[in-house]
Amino acid sequence: DSENENGEIELSLEDVDRLPILDSITKETLRVSGGVFMVRSVAEDTEFETEEGRKYSLRKGDKVAMYPPAIHKDPEIFENPDEYKYDRFVDATFYKNGKVLKNPILAFGSLCPGKKYALCQAKWFMLSLVNAFDFELCEGEKTECDINYHGHEILPPTNDVQIRYRIREGHKKLIFV
Repeated sequence: DSENENGEIELSLEDVDRLPILDSITKETLRVSGGVFMVRSVAEDTEFETEEGRKYSLRKGDKVAMYPPAIHKDPEIFENPDEYKYDRFVDATFYKNGKVLKNPILAFGSLCPGKKYALCQAKWFMLSLVNAFDFELCEGEKTECDINYHGHEILPPTNDVQIRYRIREGHKKLIFV
C-alpha cells in the first residue's frame, strides 16, 4: 500500500488486481448468485457437433440464448458446487470433459467492453466496505439465492438477513487512483 501526505491509502487498478482473495471472492459470488441469460446474434453460418454426436446448423442472424450459470452448479467443474468457498478461484484451474475452461464464470467468453470496469468497481466497493467496517452475520441468520428470478443479472436473496456492523477504529481512507 502507498500512503499519501493526508494519511490515505492510494490503490491503483494494478494494486487491486494483485489481490487474489478479493478476485476469488468476486468470482465465487458471481458463480453462486449469477442468473443472467445472454442472447447473441450468429455472425456467420455455423455448423457444430456436440460431444454426444448431435449436429446443429445456425444461420447468420439467428438468435442464440446462452445461460452461463448452467455450468456453475456442475460438480465436474466445481467441487461441492452448492457450497460457497471464498478461495475457490485462488490458483485454480477448472476442467470440463478433460479440457481446461478459460473462464468458468462466463463459459462462453465475453467481449463486453465494460466487463473489466464493472468488476473493478465491484472490487473497489468491497474493499471500501471491509476497510471501514467490521461485519457479522447475526446468529441463526442465513439465506439463499432466489432461483425464481433466473434471467436477472444477480439473483436476489430469498429473505433478508440481519447483520451487525461497526466502524473499524483507526482505518485509513482508501483512494483509488
